[in-house]
Amino acid sequence: MSPKKIIAIILIFIAASAGWAFLGTITQARSYSYFYRLGKNVESLWGTPLVQPTPSFAVQIPGTKQVRWMMPSRNDIRVEIETDYRKKGLLWYSTYICRFESTYTISNTDLVMQKIRFHFSFPAKDATYDDFAMVINGQLSTAAVNTDLGINDLIELAPGKNAVFKIKYKTRGINSWRYRLDKHVGRVQNLNVIVNTDFDDVDFTQASLSPMSKKASDPMPLT
Repeated sequence: MSPKKIIAIILIFIAASAGWAFLGTITQARSYSYFYRLGKNVESLWGTPLVQPTPSFAVQIPGTKQVRWMMPSRNDIRVEIETDYRKKGLLWYSTYICRFESTYTISNTDLVMQKIRFHFSFPAKDATYDDFAMVINGQLSTAAVNTDLGINDLIELAPGKNAVFKIKYKTRGINSWRYRLDKHVGRVQNLNVIVNTDFDDVDFTQASLSPMSKKASDPMPLT
């Protein structure tokens, strides 16, 4: 084969490679563009990524406007994530159904009665919450429910006594689910988080804590 033919073949190969690379780049850019553009429509119809904050507990300091933040003595959280993929155009989106149930125990270690202010924030303001219930010491709470501003309540707790807060709901989300600790207390004790999924490929986001254990098991139905 003559040098001219070899050079021609090389030039054709380079041109074809450049063409395919250009086509792939354009296709990828269009896919990402449509993915995020259509993703906003999916979020408006289905739901947003969910970030569930820990409820906050505080005691008003007598004679001041300051509060003393309290840390629950126990934090038991159970979550079920059930995938329910949605298609928009030619793209599939990782949508899911979330069943959340949590129990928090607050202890009054002081020698006097404490008035404890409780605040619970929902993971998404515009979402719907089916089967919602908040129970305090076995009694269904009558506090006003506002998915935008959250729920506020006030209880009295005698010295040496415990108060148990239980919250549950069912909602929908997309892409990810996170649990965020209370920024006011800076630490947590007796944290037990169990997440059941109907898929095996579970990933943990950056700046999060990996679980102490991960195993295949039968789903534990929420109450």
